[in-house]
Amino acid sequence: MKRLLPPLAAALALLCAGCISLSPATNRNSAEWRPPLPPQLSIQATGDRPLRPDDTVKVAVMPPTNNRQVSDDIVDAFGMITLPLVGDIKVGGLTTSEAGKAIARAYVDGGYYRSVEVNVVCENMVKQQRVFLSGRFHKRGDLPWRDGLTLEQAVIEMGDLDPFASGELQLTRNGTIKTYNWKRVKDRRDENPVLLPNDVIYAPQSRF
Repeated sequence: MKRLLPPLAAALALLCAGCISLSPATNRNSAEWRPPLPPQLSIQATGDRPLRPDDTVKVAVMPPTNNRQVSDDIVDAFGMITLPLVGDIKVGGLTTSEAGKAIARAYVDGGYYRSVEVNVVCENMVKQQRVFLSGRFHKRGDLPWRDGLTLEQAVIEMGDLDPFASGELQLTRNGTIKTYNWKRVKDRRDENPVLLPNDVIYAPQSRF
């Protein structure tokens, strides 16, 4: 057994050395570094492309005190924006969801809030992406997609369901259809999903 100890010790030393070599370097390239993402913060999910220089972003910081703060900035050549209290923060290369998590982490780690919800909207993307509604709505057509747009908000913006609607809403996303009961969604008894770009919402006509 004693003969095995030196080789085992050497192997462990090599393994630890390999682990250390995988750690991120202290001197990061400012154009490549991505902020760490916290595992537990209340952030609305979206499906969008990464932010890039010249994107115009709107950042809403919502602490539990409901003292909502909204800031506008343009992503600079290094992928940075400047926010109250935390100053410069890297968002280039992140989606709006990831950027929201990184910003929330900065406010929490900086000791400004114990918990905070952050919503990031890129106006460049909002102008290009839509959600589509058809069937028994008072209005039909499409809506500009925005970060955090919910099923309830979209239906209300289309003037609600008309009198001939069945009361069901069929949400099609990437070829998959999920059905929601409109009354239960409004009453907060069913999920009110956050919409993604290119979602299609169909309100079928009642059979009676």
